[in-house]
Amino acid sequence: MHTPLINGLSESQMNAFSAVLASANVPFRSQKSRGEWSIHVEDAHVEHARHILSEYLYENQPVDTAVDTVDEPSTKTLSGVWAGGMLAAVYIAAGRGKNLDVFIKSFGSSASEIVEGDFYRTATSLFFHGDAGHLVGNMVCIALFGTAVCGITGWGVGWLMILFGGMSGNLLNAFFYQSGHISIGASTAVFGAVGILSGYQFMNRAKRSGQSGWRKSAWLPIACGLALLAFLGAGEYTDIMAHLFGFMSGLLLGVGYAAIIRRPLSSVFQYISVSIVLGVLTLSWIQGLG
Repeated sequence: MHTPLINGLSESQMNAFSAVLASANVPFRSQKSRGEWSIHVEDAHVEHARHILSEYLYENQPVDTAVDTVDEPSTKTLSGVWAGGMLAAVYIAAGRGKNLDVFIKSFGSSASEIVEGDFYRTATSLFFHGDAGHLVGNMVCIALFGTAVCGITGWGVGWLMILFGGMSGNLLNAFFYQSGHISIGASTAVFGAVGILSGYQFMNRAKRSGQSGWRKSAWLPIACGLALLAFLGAGEYTDIMAHLFGFMSGLLLGVGYAAIIRRPLSSVFQYISVSIVLGVLTLSWIQGLG
């Protein structure tokens, strides 16, 4: 059986890609339909062929970048907008002044309380914000970066990774300070999402470059992520160390995902992942209220 590898090629592109595959001893056949060429590869050699052509495209930057490849899938989702809406709902419910202080005391990311075992705070603290500006900034960022992550991983796996990145960032931050420190806000999860995107792009660039994968260009996504950390991580309610730990946690998650998984997992895994997210959040709120 043969799998369509690339469609919509001109004759010159088909000749170039055929030469690349032939030089790598990859069995293939070309086919013309309605004036366009496509290349088909035997099933057993598909992954190897994708790697060879990805490396060739990365190194040579072909003039027609509109070639329809099947190597970088994405999923469409607006779940980041829903997440922003949840943050707004909690902000309205919590209120301001003394009411907010009570919630922060019970659910905020208090270093001393987390170190002593109140791990639920690493999750619940992500939902509280000091003022409207703090809220709106995180709503916009979680909508943008959260949606971007889910576009790569799928809506369930993406939010599980983002939640884990945010919680891990708060946990590491608590053990960094040990005591005398409390923080709130979704920004730790936001920078977890930025880290996931940076790690994912880093690994993809490294894989496409083969043995030269550790060149400077592969590190560019991480540099961009750190630049975002410096640019967006300033403000009245900023906790730069929580942001950094969230970014680092997300970075490891993104690298691991790109290293192991090539395509978004099936809907079964997406539903399982979002169920875990809802379960963790529900248990965290129950523990905080208990």
